[in-house]
Amino acid sequence: GTIPKVVACGTGTESKTNSTTSDQDFTALYNLPANALFTNKCYRVTVCVEVATGSSTAALGGYLKLGSTKVAVNTTNSDWINSVTQTATWQFLIFGRAAPSASSNVTVGFPTLFISNGNPNNLNMPIAVATDGALDIILGIVYSATGSTETVQLQAWLVEELN
Repeated sequence: GTIPKVVACGTGTESKTNSTTSDQDFTALYNLPANALFTNKCYRVTVCVEVATGSSTAALGGYLKLGSTKVAVNTTNSDWINSVTQTATWQFLIFGRAAPSASSNVTVGFPTLFISNGNPNNLNMPIAVATDGALDIILGIVYSATGSTETVQLQAWLVEELN
């Protein structure tokens, strides 16, 4: 078998609050080089976040982007316990399905719970992405309501080339 290769690892304290209902991107976790995603190539992205909930009824949703294209989306969910700080680990698998091009198919899934209790990726797969150019891997969140009482803090991340 192949031993996974860590291509990016980091820690931080970048936070996003429910001050808006628009998408909020965290700083890119890794810049995937041009032509690095091709048929049967797989990357695993793992992030550790702290979710601090306030007293509002804001639901939390999340997504992963390759470049500007959302490749994994989990709709907003209110399963988080109000007024409690919780830590979660979210994980994504990115699979190349074709030779690099300006519109190459990829499939992305999350093998562990992402945002809520077992909600699937809300995007139809595969999805076309320009894999012939460099692609930032970006985690993002979205809240259903404002109030500045809810916070998600990106505390650590790991990007692995699996094969």
